[in-house]
Amino acid sequence: MLKLSTTIWEPIPRDEIPGLYAEKLRIFRPFAVIVMALAALLGIGLWGWDFAVDPLGAPNTLPYRLAEIPALGLFPLYLYFNLWPRFRTFAFVLSMTVSQALMFPIFELLQDGPLIGSGAFLFWYIFVPLAGVGLTLKDCLYAMLGLSVAPLLWDALGLLAHFQTDVFILYMWPAGFVVSAVLVANNHFMLQMIRSQKLLSLAKEEAEHMARTDVMTGMNNRRAFLELGGAAFQNAKRYGHPLSVVLLDLDHFKRINDTHGHAAGDAVIVMTAELINLCVRESDITGRFGGEEFVLLLSETDLTHAVEMAERMRATVSATLLDEKTGFTASFGVVQLSAGCDNLETLVAQADQALYEAKEGGRNRVVANTSLH
Repeated sequence: MLKLSTTIWEPIPRDEIPGLYAEKLRIFRPFAVIVMALAALLGIGLWGWDFAVDPLGAPNTLPYRLAEIPALGLFPLYLYFNLWPRFRTFAFVLSMTVSQALMFPIFELLQDGPLIGSGAFLFWYIFVPLAGVGLTLKDCLYAMLGLSVAPLLWDALGLLAHFQTDVFILYMWPAGFVVSAVLVANNHFMLQMIRSQKLLSLAKEEAEHMARTDVMTGMNNRRAFLELGGAAFQNAKRYGHPLSVVLLDLDHFKRINDTHGHAAGDAVIVMTAELINLCVRESDITGRFGGEEFVLLLSETDLTHAVEMAERMRATVSATLLDEKTGFTASFGVVQLSAGCDNLETLVAQADQALYEAKEGGRNRVVANTSLH
């Protein structure tokens, strides 16, 4: 269950993080794919930069520039198809470090390349946060670590002839530290923003649910019943299908409250709602219409079958005990949709007329409004 944070910097509960990351990747994966794909194509564009630096040496750098395309371009395909997600961190680090390694021979082939290329390493430090919008913090931090350590490893193995280790450490490592700090802050901010959106969505759904639900019984309230039932009414009216409404009211409910207390009255309301839910079909629409009154809309049901169903429900209610000595009953009014009825409110009013007759006739009975048929 999500719990609203008081500030954007408040720690996110650990049990929420996997779900928030899943949502982050779902939302921003397309952006990361586009950024990585553009970076792969940038290698060809940078060949023009090679000509600007050294027109004579630039033709020799073309194979390495072309090699950068798959080095960077395979990862967006991997990310787009979401292949083997557990290896995503490794795949991202590999893509970053291999493309970075391809820069070293390029700098060696260009005049003053090692000196000019030192600043070019910032490209990857800037690129990681851009692509990292659609990745996890772990993916990005491991990539930053790989980009910061891999050149030293290549140099230690003697693979880099003119690599300026001291310059790289002096300029790149502080920059990497700053970028990593920005990554941590930005990642937390994004997760909190996603979390806030989920909280707002959940709050909205809960508010809508509460606005349409009777708190005591969990049934539709009057507003929700009329909305849902109105659609079913119009459908039955349009296609000529049978439809019936049952209105029931608990008998002598005030006496129950006065004799046994309001807690007992509430218990009767809840028990009645449970009995109704046991008797109706999944396609039927039910609701608490107010106080001790309940309403049922029975689709594909004519008056005869609606009366039979109401009679079974009446018998079930009258056989139910609040305690060892106290029972309760209900009266029912039933009506079927007729050609002259134009809306659900009118149909409910006709059922209410039948309910009034049931009350006047002695209660604990079912009365059908047959004057319309």
